[in-house]
Amino acid sequence: MDIRRRVDRRRSLEANSDYFEDRFKGVPKILLVDDDHVFTSVFKEVARCSGVAVQVANDYQDVVLDENRKFNTVILDFDLGQTNGKVVSKKIFANYGPLPIVLISAKERSVVNEVDVPEIFDFVHKSVGKETVLSSAVDAFQRWYLYK
Repeated sequence: MDIRRRVDRRRSLEANSDYFEDRFKGVPKILLVDDDHVFTSVFKEVARCSGVAVQVANDYQDVVLDENRKFNTVILDFDLGQTNGKVVSKKIFANYGPLPIVLISAKERSVVNEVDVPEIFDFVHKSVGKETVLSSAVDAFQRWYLYK
């Protein structure tokens, strides 16, 4: 996509103020769905230092129960207790509409075999570091909203 089309797309988003106000305010508002409390607490601190707002949910039920959540990008753990990220990503899409979702996992996985789901925007191993996971989510947000 050339730069003129990107600018036109951005202006189009800005002209539709409801969309712009609800979903895009220049920075991603990330929802981190992960049951690893150590990872989530350190990730929140890394995000805070980077100026990115992060909300944490320990499982999908936490997301559903709090209707006041405002987010435009999701980081989702593949292994969430008795369910997995593929199932939860489909529920998020069904309930919140299309959003960029970055799937993360502490285990080494085959991307093609295990996470080849259309709802998933990106896949990152936790072992690459919290800064890289955050960078992937910010990149997903930017590509989703600015260059779509």
